[in-house]
Amino acid sequence: MKRLNTTLSRGAPLGVEELASVGVSSALANYYVKTGWLLRLGRGTFAFPADEMEPYKCIAFLQAKWPHMHLAGGSALRARGLATPWDPESAFECWGANAVRLPDWFTECFPARYQQRCAPTEKTGAATGTSLVEIRGAVVLASEPERAVLEVLSSAVGTSAAGLRAMATSLRDQVPLRANLLEREIERWPRAGVRAAADALRLDHADKSEHRR
Repeated sequence: MKRLNTTLSRGAPLGVEELASVGVSSALANYYVKTGWLLRLGRGTFAFPADEMEPYKCIAFLQAKWPHMHLAGGSALRARGLATPWDPESAFECWGANAVRLPDWFTECFPARYQQRCAPTEKTGAATGTSLVEIRGAVVLASEPERAVLEVLSSAVGTSAAGLRAMATSLRDQVPLRANLLEREIERWPRAGVRAAADALRLDHADKSEHRR
């Protein structure tokens, strides 16, 4: 039990693989649940009873289970220290190519939603537009800012073309973007309305660059 307490990460879910790495079998884990040393979160998932769950450690745990899931949109921007003023800080937006249902133990602790959405190139196995971010003791997969901006625009369901363009301008003022990467993301994005709004953002960026000269 001492090895269990001193070796494994605190504030994070514990899967059967993590427990096995310190010599705790499934049977022993069940015994620890009965004696109060472990808390069962869900099937094959445990935690230390006194621990407060750290959201990014939970997300890293889920991403190990579903490698194609990533933090998207405003959640990705926040993870990179680029929070937008109008995005609710408590909500976690996750996107991925596969059909996934976030476990209750996670959504009951943290407001979150998952969308089975991805850029077309991901379906061929090419992982672009995302990278690993270290935050609060965890390493999570999150969209790069240029992709996150388009994910924010894509999530604005029912917004008019003018509204999307206004949102793009607001993002331009808040989020530093790399022109070459933004260009790549716009060209491969599936929604025409989002491409049009982001194209205006790209032109705005070009106008500003020309003005600075």
